[in-house]
Amino acid sequence: MTGLAHGTALTRDDLMWGAAATLAEGRRRAERDPLDELAAQILAEEIAERTPCHWGRQHADAVRAALYRSLAELADALLEVSESTPTPLDWAVDVDTVDDNTGRCATR
Repeated sequence: MTGLAHGTALTRDDLMWGAAATLAEGRRRAERDPLDELAAQILAEEIAERTPCHWGRQHADAVRAALYRSLAELADALLEVSESTPTPLDWAVDVDTVDDNTGRCATR
């Protein structure tokens, strides 16, 4: 767990959230299994004890979900700071490179 935490800034709580999200994937909230919390704990423990080459699909999915959530929170913080005064960040778009098919622009 130490290597994973240092390399990705994930905590055990992050892993628990990712494991719970992975186990509940495809189910509605009302269909939640009472054993999901225990299964999430076990999955998080297995992630902490094993190296990534010994993870199964659910292990990798749980870490991926936790990382996506962490990255989303960081992006939210960046957007919030970029709109704050006294020093809002300037966002620049190079409009010369707009892709006509996708409508996406290259940023600088």
